[in-house]
Amino acid sequence: MVNHSKQTLSATENCKVIVFTIDSYWLALPITNVLKIINTPPLVNAKQNHLSLVHIGDRVLTILNLQQMLNLSNPEAGKIGKFLLILQLPTSEIAGIPLDEPPSLLELPLAEIRPIPESYRQSTSLKIASHVALFSQEETTQEVFLLDLEKLQIPS
Repeated sequence: MVNHSKQTLSATENCKVIVFTIDSYWLALPITNVLKIINTPPLVNAKQNHLSLVHIGDRVLTILNLQQMLNLSNPEAGKIGKFLLILQLPTSEIAGIPLDEPPSLLELPLAEIRPIPESYRQSTSLKIASHVALFSQEETTQEVFLLDLEKLQIPS
C-alpha cells in the first residue's frame, strides 16, 4: 500500500520551475505542470481578451494571454509570442501560454519560496500569482512569482 501522507521537506530541497518573463515580471510554473514548449502555430479565433484558440495536431487548446490577465498595457496587444508553453491545468485541461523568448529551467530553494499575502494579491495585477521567491543571479536579485494554477482556470 502506498502512503499518501505529505512528506516533510528539508530546507535544502529545491523546487524545479520553468521561468519566463512577461513585461518586467519573472513568472514561474512548476515543471510538473509543463508538458512541453513549442514554436507557436497559427492561431484561430485570436481575441483581444485573455483567451484564444490554437490547433495543435488533432487538438484545440486554449491560449492564456498573461499580458491581459496581469492588466499590463501592451502596445502590441493581440500579438502572440514565438513560443508556446503548454501546461496541464488542475482541471486536466491543457492550455498554452505564448512567450516572446524561450523559458528557462530554474531550481528555487523551497526555503526561499514564500506565499504572497492575500491583501497584496488583491491590490495589484498579480492576482494570478500565489508565491514569490528571491533569486540571485550574478550581481542582481530578482523576484520570481509562482503562478497560481487555480487562478489560471478557464471560465466555464
